[in-house]
Formats: sequence, structure tokens, C-alpha cells
Amino acid sequence: MAEERGRKWDRCLSDSAVKFGRTWPIAFGAGMGIGMACSNCQHDFRSPYLLHGHVVKDQ
Repeated sequence: MAEERGRKWDRCLSDSAVKFGRTWPIAFGAGMGIGMACSNCQHDFRSPYLLHGHVVKDQ
């Protein structure tokens, strides 16, 4: 009974490690993307008079 429980725990832990190993780059990338977006928003709100635009020259 205890050996069977130990094998089940080992199988669950190894399966969890494999699944987490595959998905951590996605979670890390999403976290960095959200962090960069928040940083850009803070920058925009701290400098409200900064204009974003393009200058078009006549030819």
C-alpha cells in the first residue's frame, strides 16, 4: 500500500515538473510583456505633455 502511494506521488511530481518545464517560458514572457506595458503606461502618465507623432515633410 505504501509503495503504491509512493509510486503515485513520484508519477504526479514528475508529470508536474514536465508540464511546468514546458509552460514556464510562456508565463515568463507574458509577465515581462505585462511589466513592460505597465512601465510604458506609467511613463505616459508621468509626462502628460509629451506628444507622440510623426513629422511629414513636403517633397
